[in-house]
Amino acid sequence: MDSQIMGGTLKQKGYELVENDEKADLVILNLCSVKQKTENKERHRIEQLRNKGKKLVLAGCLPEAVNLGKDYPELSQIGTNRVAEIETVVDNTLAGEKTVLLGKSKTPKVLMPKIQNGTIRIMEVQSGCGYFCSFCSTKFAKGGQYPYPARDIVKEIELSLVEGVREFWITGQEVAGYNDNGILLPDLINKITGLQGDFFIRIGMLHPASVLPIIDELIEAYKNEKVFKFLHVPQQSGSNSMLKKMNRKNSTDEYKIVIKKFKAAFPEMTVWTDIIVGHPAETEEEFAETVRFIEETRPDFVNISAYGWRPNTPAAKMKQVASDIKKERTRILSRVVKDLMLESNQKWIGWKGTVLVDEYKPDKGTWLGRNYAYKPVVLRGPHLAGEVVEVEIARAEDTHLE
Repeated sequence: MDSQIMGGTLKQKGYELVENDEKADLVILNLCSVKQKTENKERHRIEQLRNKGKKLVLAGCLPEAVNLGKDYPELSQIGTNRVAEIETVVDNTLAGEKTVLLGKSKTPKVLMPKIQNGTIRIMEVQSGCGYFCSFCSTKFAKGGQYPYPARDIVKEIELSLVEGVREFWITGQEVAGYNDNGILLPDLINKITGLQGDFFIRIGMLHPASVLPIIDELIEAYKNEKVFKFLHVPQQSGSNSMLKKMNRKNSTDEYKIVIKKFKAAFPEMTVWTDIIVGHPAETEEEFAETVRFIEETRPDFVNISAYGWRPNTPAAKMKQVASDIKKERTRILSRVVKDLMLESNQKWIGWKGTVLVDEYKPDKGTWLGRNYAYKPVVLRGPHLAGEVVEVEIARAEDTHLE
């Protein structure tokens, strides 16, 4: 979303956005700090553009979490919390003046100019996180939990509907902990779904420990037909001893309670989770527990990440797992997940219903849509982004329906 805000702000101020760096007078790199592998790719990209002599602005979470000024002392920087000030940084950089704007500004990222990508709007409702997991550097960039005003969130969605937006991704670092002066996540959902119009919302990033205190109210809010029956609950490990090392503040049983209650209310609900493989000090038994946990809970999709060292985090000081072991564990778990995903999708063969068309895939000549459970459905033929079409599922792959 930061890229959309920066692009929208600059476009409003008269700057032209171009499709590639060859045509650009200045390039803004919006950098992520979550994974070491990602940072390595980002640093390679910085070097490529430096060698071309491009004027650069380093933006996003990485400048907040890592001292980029040490390696790139001549480059301008802007942190994720100060994207509204991008015009100042760009103006100064183009004039040859290095500018660095970092720090945890408390500016809500709502009702700001944004570039609109198709009929989907990424709607960040809060920034930061109230937890401090041992592996995570995001808190260094984002700070603690900071909810955006509910009235402004609802207003932006209302305005976006007029612009033709049909799908909103309600997101943040820890959405389940949303609390705007007593307005909790279920209340926010009810305010949004109370708006007139044909649209869907997808709720993301719910920490299990934050879900439990509001679970009954949350399930009730999910009953609205405008809410995708989709649940993203990052668990990170299926071993309780590993969860303690991660400082996750929840147990495997708590995750199971959340999934069981939601599945009881919505049997066809799509469940996503995240798992980190090879976190420091992860034993063979702890990894085996995670595999058994995934086989038992059977999520529809698992984002598997091999642990990557992040500076200044508690996990960086722990005993590291060898890279070859991490690769092997990732391979084992990925095979298990692939089979589970295929089994889950095969249950939808023969289903008839409506799909919201999201985007065109020019490389494949197909369209991608989502049904009420947020299952990805590949469609062929002439369609338009934002339209609702009747389909019958004919085939299933591990990643999508057709």
